[in-house]
Amino acid sequence: MYIKAIAGEAAPVRVSSDGGEHPLWRRDRELYYLTPTDELVAVDLSRFEETKVPGARQRLFRIMLNEAIRDTYAPVDVAPDGQRFLMNVPDPSEPLVFIHGYEALLKKAR
Repeated sequence: MYIKAIAGEAAPVRVSSDGGEHPLWRRDRELYYLTPTDELVAVDLSRFEETKVPGARQRLFRIMLNEAIRDTYAPVDVAPDGQRFLMNVPDPSEPLVFIHGYEALLKKAR
């Protein structure tokens, strides 16, 4: 996956090392995308305007997708604050698990 400024002649900049789909922007701060193994990744873009280099990539969690979901519509959306995610799930008979405060959990794991 690459990003490129709309204006100017700058070349596209690679932000994913293993492919990606369903990109989501959170203002000018982060880019989220799904990897080919259905992991949601966040890329820090808070300093991209000045450095022209994407920041750290962080794998957030894995989403269990089937081909119908992946090929039809965006399976996930992010709240403006980056703290909550909405999952599109076609089969409500399966239990849903929501993780509140994932950033705090990630900091503890480091």
